[in-house]
Amino acid sequence: LYFPHSSFWIRDYGPIVSNTNSQLKLHNFSYREGLDLENRLSYTLASEGKYPAESHEVAYDGGNYMSDGETCLATDNGLDGVSRGKLIDSIKNKIGCSEVVLIPDAPHDHVDMFAKFIGPQHLLIAQIDEKTLAFLESHGELTKQTRLTAMKLESISEALRHRYRI
Repeated sequence: LYFPHSSFWIRDYGPIVSNTNSQLKLHNFSYREGLDLENRLSYTLASEGKYPAESHEVAYDGGNYMSDGETCLATDNGLDGVSRGKLIDSIKNKIGCSEVVLIPDAPHDHVDMFAKFIGPQHLLIAQIDEKTLAFLESHGELTKQTRLTAMKLESISEALRHRYRI
């Protein structure tokens, strides 16, 4: 399928795919204002006749979301209360996740930058340990942002430890 586009971030503007009752469905979240080609990818794929596409009201990048097939992790960075509610509704009731875990104040908008499901109930979360922080500090490369990111990652690990093997 030929698809003209101006952004190579297909993970972000491509559809989120659900599988309900052995029926695949493409879920389209608006990617970026002005990137009309990217915002139409789900419908271009659906026009091939293989899978239906459904549009969602919330603008959201695919990298902000991941699933192990039942639980969905997502960041809520930059979402107001209304958008947050619509996002949870879309993920839970339309995409079909049995549980939605929103990660507040994540170190990056994209959950795929710091977490990865490796199996049911198994989650990898990036860490910046004290040894790495000391190394960066000794080389004059430790920034306040890096230390803040390390603290946020540790906080996420602690918050999710009761749900997953981390």
